[in-house]
Amino acid sequence: MYTQNQYRKNSKLSVYISKKIIRCFADDMTALATARETTLTTNTIDDWFMYMREAIAWYIQHRPVSFFAKNNHLLQGMYTSIHKHDTLFIGSDFFHTYIQKYIMGYTILNRSVYVHAGEKRTYAPQYHNTSTDMSQEYIDFVSYILENSKKYKGIPTKTCALHIKEWGLKFACRLDDIDVTKYFLKVLRTYTLFH
Repeated sequence: MYTQNQYRKNSKLSVYISKKIIRCFADDMTALATARETTLTTNTIDDWFMYMREAIAWYIQHRPVSFFAKNNHLLQGMYTSIHKHDTLFIGSDFFHTYIQKYIMGYTILNRSVYVHAGEKRTYAPQYHNTSTDMSQEYIDFVSYILENSKKYKGIPTKTCALHIKEWGLKFACRLDDIDVTKYFLKVLRTYTLFH
């Protein structure tokens, strides 16, 4: 039976359980830990987490968020650069090496390493120094990505932008001392009105 849920239309979950999932998500809990906390399946939690990431991406596009506005050119560069690596996974050793180079002020302009059929092939990397464009705030955000990505075994490149936007909004909230859970409740209420 579907419930009247202001956080997700046509949801079979109660508002109480929905808010519990949102709180866990806001607190950077994994899907497995959230499933244990809510006694739901990991598939249900994964579905909710992806729904929330899509809502965040929509919200950032339609509502002004100063962190994204100030760092838009750098974030777009990150999305574009990461998407060049079809087999790059957030949480992998290669991802960490890659982002650490990015923190130091370099964007990789071509593929330096990729894995094909289990075989690692190496190419000579080319770098472009962008350190003069980076604020300390942005560098702190990339460090935050590295810290949060440690709990993942791997995230496919195709969804990395959604994860980066999720972390970006969490980082922006904490930067401005905003309660992340309350802010995400507002994001989902707004998203639900239009979807």
